[in-house]
Amino acid sequence: MDRKVAIQVRNEETDVLKILTNYAKNQGSKNPKKLYLVYTRLVYKILNIESGLRGQFNAHQLSIIATIEIMIAQTVIQLIKENIQYKEIYQIIKQKLQSFVGLISVKEIYSTDMEIYNIKLAS
Repeated sequence: MDRKVAIQVRNEETDVLKILTNYAKNQGSKNPKKLYLVYTRLVYKILNIESGLRGQFNAHQLSIIATIEIMIAQTVIQLIKENIQYKEIYQIIKQKLQSFVGLISVKEIYSTDMEIYNIKLAS
C-alpha cells in the first residue's frame, strides 16, 4: 500500500467520523468534534505507536493502519444503523481492535527517537 492509498482510506474514515459527530451531537455530546481525535488516538494507542509519523511508514505498516481505519469506519456505520449510543460505539470498536491487534505482533514502527520496531503477522 502506498501513502496515497493510505491517505484515501484515512479520508474515508474521517467522512464516517463526521457522520458519527452528528450522531453524537444528536445524542447530547457536548464536544462531538473531539471524536476525530479520540479515534485517531485509539489507532495509535492500539498499535502502540507515536502520532505524526505516517510519512515514515512502509507499505506493510500503512496497510495495518488502513485496515484498522477501515474496521473503525465499517463498525461505526453498522452500530449507528443499530442505534447504539455513541459512547458504547467507542467501547465496542476498542474491543474489536484489541482483538485484531492480538493477531499481529506490533514491531516495525518508528518512534520519534528513530528506534525501529517490526510489524509482522503472528504465526
